[in-house]
Amino acid sequence: ASLSANDGAAVHRGFDAHELASATSERRARKKASKEKSTAGPGWGEMQAPELTSELKRELQLVRMRSAFDPKRFYRSSDLKGTLPKYFQLGTLVEGAAEGSNARLTRKERKTSMLQELLADAPLRVRAKRRFHSVQKATMAGVKRTKQVHGTKKRKRR
Repeated sequence: ASLSANDGAAVHRGFDAHELASATSERRARKKASKEKSTAGPGWGEMQAPELTSELKRELQLVRMRSAFDPKRFYRSSDLKGTLPKYFQLGTLVEGAAEGSNARLTRKERKTSMLQELLADAPLRVRAKRRFHSVQKATMAGVKRTKQVHGTKKRKRR
């Protein structure tokens, strides 16, 4: 059977129709496989894997360490210990008009990242400073104690 131009099959020099069709199907399969790897799947709405920049990594680390910011609040531990998630999305919280103007942040209070929001939070800064000084005090007390102990002892040389 000869192929005519009307059959819809494109035949190039050195290829027959079956080789061309199998090459095309392989190309489609590879493209589909690469698409599946780059998305979270149909159950997650084909969520794309974002490019991890240093800012995004910092934001994800903040989310992971959120229990350190408020010790009275409980957060369930993550399944991903030590690794960052591959698929995620970040959103912007938009206050509604129903909440009233007192609940909304002013333009001056709005920050561009979670880190800037945390640094602008006065109670959190006070708590972090108090915690830092208590750790420093405990650390320095241990250093002073070891220097005193080692200074009074004389070691025997062999």
